[in-house]
Amino acid sequence: MKYAHAVKLRAIVRPDREESVKEAMIGLLGRPVSAVLDEEEISFDRDEAEDFSGNDIVFVRTAFEKTRNTNDVLRTLRDNLPEGDRQMVVDQMDRLDEDLHFHLRLDLDSFLDGAYILTEDGDCLHIRIKVAAYPAKQERAVGVVHEMLGVSEND
Repeated sequence: MKYAHAVKLRAIVRPDREESVKEAMIGLLGRPVSAVLDEEEISFDRDEAEDFSGNDIVFVRTAFEKTRNTNDVLRTLRDNLPEGDRQMVVDQMDRLDEDLHFHLRLDLDSFLDGAYILTEDGDCLHIRIKVAAYPAKQERAVGVVHEMLGVSEND
């Protein structure tokens, strides 16, 4: 089943962390990074800026739009987010906007260490999932979010 049309990832990092963040983003596909890069080209957008203290920062963005890739990312999230966190996320359906984008944030340091910890602030990996709901209605999208995270709507 197709759960998402696209999964977009964004992080704001120091320049010295850019490559490790890119590798971790590719790692969300749940396959070895080298194997992914052998099979397909993953493109990243980047912008440079300065933070409020004058330190250099880099905005790193990528998007997965192929069904295989979106399903793989969602499976990796489902398999690595603790069940209680998945339940909490679906209970907070304000994370689903009117355009049927579902928003998550993972703590960036933990993510780089292989742990999937939800956060609301600080250094984080922003995940925006364009939910594939047919018909494209909020009520249907809520059901798809429950399915993609493996959480029963009756919990």
